[in-house]
Amino acid sequence: MTSARKKISSLGLALALGLTFAGPARAWQHDFERGVDLYRVSSGGVVLSLVCDPNKVYGDQSESAVMVQLGADDDFTGPVRLAFAGDSVIDTQMERGRIAKRVVPAETWATLLDGLRSSETLELTVDGSARTIETGEPQAFTCN
Repeated sequence: MTSARKKISSLGLALALGLTFAGPARAWQHDFERGVDLYRVSSGGVVLSLVCDPNKVYGDQSESAVMVQLGADDDFTGPVRLAFAGDSVIDTQMERGRIAKRVVPAETWATLLDGLRSSETLELTVDGSARTIETGEPQAFTCN
């Protein structure tokens, strides 16, 4: 095979692989980092991340959390509302861009996970501004 044909073949393979692994823009992406599962979705200028630490990798408390990045701001502290289909609404406090399992009441965390596991969209209200986030197909997250 000539050098030019090899380059074209390699480029075709790279493009095919890229298309195979690239998911829809509004679907949960999964990574495994530092011993925890990290799920991310980007929609409407918001990046929503779910960190799942079911095995308490970093100590005796789970470090599971939802992290919210609004544009360039990932450090918001204040009230937040998450509304899911079926009238499930969570009003809680976000601290430095995080809703941490170890901080919120157990029923709030359970409702949050149930909503994320069963909804394709959610409405996030932060600082009086509501945004719809499309998450795609519900996932079986490893969080508990």
